[in-house]
Amino acid sequence: MKANEYIFGGTIVNTILKLFLLVAMALGIAGCKTHYDAVAEYKKAPLDRKKSGYIVVAEDDYRGVKRLKGTGVAVSDVVYQGFGDYLKSVIAGDVPRSLDESFTKAHQQECDYLIVPSIVQWVNEDNEFGKSNGNIAVSIQVYDVATQESLASVILKTKGPNSPLDDEPAQQLVEPLKAYLEALFKK
Repeated sequence: MKANEYIFGGTIVNTILKLFLLVAMALGIAGCKTHYDAVAEYKKAPLDRKKSGYIVVAEDDYRGVKRLKGTGVAVSDVVYQGFGDYLKSVIAGDVPRSLDESFTKAHQQECDYLIVPSIVQWVNEDNEFGKSNGNIAVSIQVYDVATQESLASVILKTKGPNSPLDDEPAQQLVEPLKAYLEALFKK
């Protein structure tokens, strides 16, 4: 081994630069965490895991007059997957014209719960590092189909960088939704 080479190969300066880069990346990853907040109301918790749910598709959000196409489907997909882990069965509906129409369709599908997600806020912007940041808030209402009574509701707010594996801000909802559902279905 020559005097200017180091164990990792290359010069000592190159090795120091590599280590510095690794430390900087580790600090950057640790500092880029998504934060969330949930404001929940559990009127009739816990819900019954042996029942079924009908989930409507949230209406797409708008930025001014521009429709953010696909945002409603993205949110509803996360909600569908989340409730699917807790209910006997889950049926995906469509974008309803009214709440009454949603109750009718849920009743026709013989579902016990009507789950209505809606987007309160949707911001997806690139930061100074070229990474995509999401800042979203979603409301989820859960109703008893037979009585049309509200059983539970939550507003989930997330803020932070989108996942490097999936640049969709709706994926930020997975963890807070899971925490909410654990409380909602807790036995």
